[in-house]
Amino acid sequence: MTARCRELSASLDIPNVAMSIPWSQPPFPSKPLPGQAIEEVARAARSQLLFDAMQQHQCDVLVMGHHADDQVETVLMRLLRRSRPSEDAATGSEVALHTATTRPYRRWGMGLKSQPGSLGWAGLPGMDKWIIRPLLSLPKDSLIATCTGNNLDYVEDVTNFNPALTPRNAVRAALADREEASLPVKVLSEADVCRIQDAVDKARSMALTSQEVGPPAGITTADTLRAWVGELEKARENLDSDVDRLLSRFSASSPPSTFLLRTDLIIKSNLNLSKSQKHALIRRILRFVSPRAWGSSEAEAGGRTDSLERISQRIFRGVESNISTDTAKFGAGADVLWKPVVIGNDGRIEPLRPGSDIPKQAVGWLAYRSPPRAAERNAQVDITSAIHDRLANPESRKEIELFWDCRFALTLKPWLLSDDVKSNIDSNPEDVSVTVEAGGEWMLPRVVLRQPKGKSVLGGYSKRHGTHRSILDYLHSQNFGEAFNALQSECGIQYTPDPKAKYNGLLEKKWTSVIRLQKKIMDLENRNALLTEELNTSPGKRAASQADWVPRAPPRHVLTGHRGVVNRVTFHPVFSLVVSASEDSTVKVWDWETGEFERTLKGHTRAVHDVDFDPKGDLLVSCSSDLTLKLWDVQNEYKNIKTLVGHDHVVSTARFMPSGDLIVSASRDTSIRALLENIWRTHACNDHTARIWDAQTGEVKMDFLGHENVVEVAIFAPIAAYPHIRELAGLSTTDRNKAPGLFVATGGRDKLIKLWDATSGQVLRNLAGHTNWVRALVFHPTGKFLLSAADDYSIRVWDLKTGRCTKVVDAAHSHFVGTMTWGRALVSGAKPADGTAKSADDDVEKKINVLATGSVDLTVKIWTP
Repeated sequence: MTARCRELSASLDIPNVAMSIPWSQPPFPSKPLPGQAIEEVARAARSQLLFDAMQQHQCDVLVMGHHADDQVETVLMRLLRRSRPSEDAATGSEVALHTATTRPYRRWGMGLKSQPGSLGWAGLPGMDKWIIRPLLSLPKDSLIATCTGNNLDYVEDVTNFNPALTPRNAVRAALADREEASLPVKVLSEADVCRIQDAVDKARSMALTSQEVGPPAGITTADTLRAWVGELEKARENLDSDVDRLLSRFSASSPPSTFLLRTDLIIKSNLNLSKSQKHALIRRILRFVSPRAWGSSEAEAGGRTDSLERISQRIFRGVESNISTDTAKFGAGADVLWKPVVIGNDGRIEPLRPGSDIPKQAVGWLAYRSPPRAAERNAQVDITSAIHDRLANPESRKEIELFWDCRFALTLKPWLLSDDVKSNIDSNPEDVSVTVEAGGEWMLPRVVLRQPKGKSVLGGYSKRHGTHRSILDYLHSQNFGEAFNALQSECGIQYTPDPKAKYNGLLEKKWTSVIRLQKKIMDLENRNALLTEELNTSPGKRAASQADWVPRAPPRHVLTGHRGVVNRVTFHPVFSLVVSASEDSTVKVWDWETGEFERTLKGHTRAVHDVDFDPKGDLLVSCSSDLTLKLWDVQNEYKNIKTLVGHDHVVSTARFMPSGDLIVSASRDTSIRALLENIWRTHACNDHTARIWDAQTGEVKMDFLGHENVVEVAIFAPIAAYPHIRELAGLSTTDRNKAPGLFVATGGRDKLIKLWDATSGQVLRNLAGHTNWVRALVFHPTGKFLLSAADDYSIRVWDLKTGRCTKVVDAAHSHFVGTMTWGRALVSGAKPADGTAKSADDDVEKKINVLATGSVDLTVKIWTP
């Protein structure tokens, strides 16, 4: 096989490296004898050999040529390895099924175990290496059939078919229904062989149960299991995405190498987290905090369900007022401790005391490294000789790099040591040593100078180290001897005041700087107040003050520059910017107050159909006929930071969800794509209907039947419009229901606008007046009016109390009017239109009086008072 691979590589002009495991050469053990278990040690040896080769050849990514059948075998092996006598190996637990699959790409990690120099150890370099597997999504039979059908030579490893050699071979034989799998073998007991066969049968049963209908005729067990593993891989990917969002949303600032989880926010949010989500979240935190090797099972408490469940039950329940940080502190593996803490308004972490007023305080669980075990308690890394070498050649300024406690990559610069310390180290090489050791509650690294008269800390991770020295210098200068000695003892710092040291007088200098900065802040606040007043008198703000304004001719600005139909316009939520999307495959940015052109965004290769800002205006999304969505970073010169693919036809619309971290898109491939929770969306269709969908379940909540042609636009009415719609439809005006989505407006090619009751699907009113297709609808900010734009070149304003058209802007454009949108802005501390309370820190979207329209005449028009 080695020779055949070498020949093939040479024929393709691809470098080939053949390696043999150097048995009995550390860290490699002796080669297993016949009859001894070989699989685990051989896999560890292969891993070590591959990593060494990646280091030698400066390779950062390893692509493993696994195929689909390898994935099935891996899942079964992992489930069997984790199962206990009382557990069902095939079904397993919910968490076991999610974690039994391999990620398609992952970091190599620090090693299989946490001992440097052990077999499989990679250390810090392993964090920069990546594995991609499986490379192939095809089963082995397809690969062989391809080779046979094309007269391609291939080689099979005959040892893979001996079930007596390894447990994996036994699993492979059971999957192939080989008779050998039922025979007693040396590697596996007869009971283990029966468990493997039973696992295969029950896994197949689970796979069939997950399907709505039985498999077609001719589908084998292997086919069914491949499909099942594919579903597990998707579930694993979704689980990882869920954990990413949870960590981003519910983490808080904490000391280095610790993690603070805001479980109080999780509980208040009423998130119904599944067991698998909780366990996956805990495993991710353990892996980050643990002093065990990143990527090893030790760093995740061995993946033991009982340990993970113990942590889950403690941290995901409310904190009782009668407990304290000390009494509630606990550990459940991975050398990580958990304790509840109070988070102050300034972000400071404080202990939880019995009787604390918990509801008024932010409470979370802090995960941190437990104190070293007995065998590690005196463990120190001596760097004395390395410092001697660097000091002997000071011109080189060579740094000392140290990987410490599987948590920190330290860089030490010996030339920065004080002259006294350097002299002390050089003159007393036998009595003086420099070590790196753990210190403080969080077990952070610090460099310690050890000498006969005692020890002193030369440097540490703590950012407060310099502050402590500054305070000590101040206490000494003021002759506060007792306070000086007490602080020095508490901090573990041996500080000798020096008039030339940088800490001399530093505290007083910083205090003086604070006074100066405070004066500057006051001056800037006064200037800001003047500028705010000036802005409030700008044309845009004056427009916003006219509550009942509706557009009238002529427009304030006519923006020209597009070379194709303008499909969509949208306003920035903060700045006076409007963005347009066009058939010319570009997106253009304009200043709507001045009418000036800002920039053109290029990246799409075909017509751009929609654009939308996220709620804060930091990101812009666009979608196109080139089947992609693109994300543009507004804060970074509108740089294209992401291209999203997945639709199989023209992507017709894209919208940010109110949270700002999700996007929903719709396409002519008849799909709506997004990751959504508890969200209803309207959808206009070519089948003459409009529908409301529950995006969480994918179910149609309501069909609106009544249009006689294609429905072009469908929008929900804002809460401010509810009283006017109820009066128009003759509904009870005492109804105080302010739930979103109670009423819907639609417009279509039958030239009609229809108002609907979203709960019953009944038409409340038809608004007739347009003489061509209705293409755009917008509710007035006050809720009193509905504005419509159509292919008859006009804009119409409808009074929602009477249903009458109160204003017509004829010839708004010289061609079809295809898009229309109302200006918006984020107002800090403002009260939402529905009257619900908001905190002073919340930003609320508020409509302002500016309207933008786009047309087939290639222009964008801005309408203001």
